[in-house]
Amino acid sequence: MAVATGLVATLALPGYAIDPVANAGGLDAATAQAELRAAGAQELDIEATTAQTVVRDVFTATSMEELEAARAAEAAAVAAAAAAERRAEIAAAPAAASAAYGGPSVGDYLANPAYPSFSLDGIVAVGEQYIGTPYRFGGADPSGFDCSGFVQFVYAQFGVSLPHSVVGQDAMGTRISRADAAPGDLVIMPGQTASTWATG
Repeated sequence: MAVATGLVATLALPGYAIDPVANAGGLDAATAQAELRAAGAQELDIEATTAQTVVRDVFTATSMEELEAARAAEAAAVAAAAAAERRAEIAAAPAAASAAYGGPSVGDYLANPAYPSFSLDGIVAVGEQYIGTPYRFGGADPSGFDCSGFVQFVYAQFGVSLPHSVVGQDAMGTRISRADAAPGDLVIMPGQTASTWATG
């Protein structure tokens, strides 16, 4: 019974009581910390240090401006390559599409008009035959038209020679008032590069 009481008494002692000498520093440190907090003042001793010089040696760093300039140059190169590829496709398209059309050309119609008697009603009727023809940049035959190529091709069938350009067609025409415009007349608006014709 005495041994059991001794064991219980030992378990009831606080942890620092087991080795009071080893744990005395922890109590003193806690007390010192509490005193520092109460005083509100602390001191810190720093040994004097010498300034160190940093040298890059062979290492370099890229600035943010240099990175952004490189990215912009790369994007410009990609855009230029895409534009060059598109120009090549456009340049090749007229030749490929023209090969698909085997009928008379503008020159053939000018040499031997399909409709020797010119009329605006005839221009509209011939033009309507090509409804649904795909748009093709530089196109001037039924395999694909651009605006001025369409007008050139239709008018050529009546023996009227027009250039393959809106500006040239505008320069050749005789200006009339809007009130006098009839289906088959060309309508060219200022600042635009496309031509259409009046459609009643």
